[in-house]
Amino acid sequence: MKQIVLFFAFFSVSYSLLAQTDSISSRTERLDRRIEELELYIRNIKDSLRYPKNGSAFLENKLASAKMMLRENEEALKQILKKNPEKIIDVLEKADLNSPYFMLSPQVRSDIIQNKKGQYYYFDVTNPYYINPANTHEQALVLFEVGRYTKMFNGDENILNTALMHIINAVRRANKRNGDRKYEIYVSGSADILGDTSFVGDQQTEMFQFYNPLTVLKHQPAMNQYAYTPVKIPAIGRFFNNRELATLRSAYIEKRLLENEIETIPPQNTHIVEGKVTGIVNPADRNVRILVYFESK
Repeated sequence: MKQIVLFFAFFSVSYSLLAQTDSISSRTERLDRRIEELELYIRNIKDSLRYPKNGSAFLENKLASAKMMLRENEEALKQILKKNPEKIIDVLEKADLNSPYFMLSPQVRSDIIQNKKGQYYYFDVTNPYYINPANTHEQALVLFEVGRYTKMFNGDENILNTALMHIINAVRRANKRNGDRKYEIYVSGSADILGDTSFVGDQQTEMFQFYNPLTVLKHQPAMNQYAYTPVKIPAIGRFFNNRELATLRSAYIEKRLLENEIETIPPQNTHIVEGKVTGIVNPADRNVRILVYFESK
């Protein structure tokens, strides 16, 4: 509690709007830092409110004030960038260089999703604390254990949540710096062919269960793109096969993405695309990729 009070006092004194004499680049960088710190501060208050011993009303007031400060700083940044927008690719590549938690792959195709022309970027989640024995100079992908959709082979919940938070922050920053265009997040799970005809998994052994019918965007092989209109697939029961495993991995990561937001992503902004099973035995295919779409102006 004392740390939160001191932290808020720091914001109250020093977080006024920036002087107009600052250069545009320095003003945007300072606002960016302030926004990130406020978001972290808000996250800490929300964590404290989960198990309040006392003073919950005090924390609620600080949370409301912090959100107001966040809106003010975001609006100040928005006004600067309205006249001086930055390219999405430039912002994302800078974030990619600064973050050890993901790898960015800009896509040349502008229609990966049917009827959605725009810019597409794949994000792969990585673990900076795990050394890939096959290539010590390459970032190690965060992979699932064989036959699992909530348990990681080379990571844990903290690594995954931190990585997803870095991705969300990069996407939000890129969007704000380019005029707040519409963006959407698509989660694509995969599994390798190991056990494709014989594997049976049990949802009861997982951290979360997904028994309700899931809504996905189906892959269209002829066009090599995903359908624009999502469809509901049959409900997956307690026991699942290898092909359902890929979709369950997507559902789990989407759940984690939604929980990572300071303010929840609207459900209509996140989607699951049809999971795939690759044709070979390859641990690197036991993963999830995040596809981000920015609409064309």
